Amino acid sequence: MTMTMPLKTVVLSCLCSVLVFSCNQEQTEQNAASSSIEAPLASVNTLDIYPQDVNVASDKLFARLQSKNVDAEKIKALSLKSLVRMAVFADAAAQDLDQTELGLIDAEVRYFKRELLMRRHIEKQIKTTAPTEVDIRDFYQNNLARFGQKTIKKILVLTPKNIPSTDQLPMVMASLNQWKDKANWRKRGGEFELVETTDDAANLHSNLKAATKALNEGDTSKVFFVDKKPHLLRVEQSLQQHAKPLAEVRSLIRQSLAAKILNAEIKRISEELLAKADVKYF
Repeated sequence: MTMTMPLKTVVLSCLCSVLVFSCNQEQTEQNAASSSIEAPLASVNTLDIYPQDVNVASDKLFARLQSKNVDAEKIKALSLKSLVRMAVFADAAAQDLDQTELGLIDAEVRYFKRELLMRRHIEKQIKTTAPTEVDIRDFYQNNLARFGQKTIKKILVLTPKNIPSTDQLPMVMASLNQWKDKANWRKRGGEFELVETTDDAANLHSNLKAATKALNEGDTSKVFFVDKKPHLLRVEQSLQQHAKPLAEVRSLIRQSLAAKILNAEIKRISEELLAKADVKYF
């Protein structure tokens, strides 16, 4: 059975191969300047494949397999064959690219290398990013709203069933204003409809949300308009919704605090290195 790779996959593989080719070119140049040069395990045209290349490819393959029951030598053999195949693509691609395109790839390789070196240095310099239990509890107590604690207002909205005409509007407004001080809106007349909802309802109109925000429990708004209809709004009850338990969000808090500690340490190390470095802008 013949399997055909999608064009996108082939293109991505070729681009990856070109990056590998550029990386290996840089590595070859560095190795040539070194006093101890490893013997290549394979060669594709002018591109050599070194043991280090195979080790890196093997480590990546091991990570993808996520299995301990794998023959290491077989993995290395597969990795070498894969690198040879990649080198063939890379060599062919390099012949087709002009100097501008190759220059852009070299720039990507330099960026990737510097980013990798930066990560390695950070890993060595930063000893721990684990927050303490006290840190976690303090963060939880100071950010209860972030974990769901809020006041929910149950509201009643009184409005005519239909949009009143210009002639009807004064009478409707007068009738609606009479209900402002009445206690039980549920015993309203047939001309009005009553909507019972909460201020956190997803479909609540922005004008209703704004009116609710200005009111406390038991307060009634002035008559206001939404979509050409007059409305009265009353906050019937304020309910306290509690935050999620600490046990439920502890892992999330730990990750968030660890990221903050890590970023602070990276900033500290960066400032120290910049203070020592001879940086010039041209």
